Amino acid sequence: MKHRSILTKTFIEPLLKIAQQNLAEDGYLQVMLFLNLKGKGVKTYGLQMPNNNLGRQQVLNQLRQELSANGETIQEALILMDTWYIDGKDAQDGLHTLPSQHPERQEAIAIVGRDARNAKTSMVMQPYTRDEDGQLVWDASGTRIYGQSSKEVSAPGLVDWLFVPPSVH
Repeated sequence: MKHRSILTKTFIEPLLKIAQQNLAEDGYLQVMLFLNLKGKGVKTYGLQMPNNNLGRQQVLNQLRQELSANGETIQEALILMDTWYIDGKDAQDGLHTLPSQHPERQEAIAIVGRDARNAKTSMVMQPYTRDEDGQLVWDASGTRIYGQSSKEVSAPGLVDWLFVPPSVH
């Protein structure tokens, strides 16, 4: 089976469009994980994520262990979720409050991925606001990085827990 990357613009942009439609229609997004497995292609998982980082790490660590026990090897991983974030100008002194509790928090669809060697990274942040009627307004700004060298893009996050060796825990 030929390896087709899930870290490319051609894979990610259609996902973003569907996520935007789902968020506008349903009012929420299901956290989705896309794994490119060696010799098996892409598998998709809908995840129930706890509201804390430790719980999220445990969910991804458990999935990594299950895949490993089944002899499956993750070549690439991509996670899609709705998130809060703080713009750098709103946190110039550092982030002393969780984004979910920060008075200047903003909302975005986030899509973040990397490969197993941590050589390539993709990161999409699609900010949005809500108008007075509650309708979503997509911000023209945002981040669009597709399959770039991980040395140029530093975006550690949840997806890294799928690649952390058991001895690190």
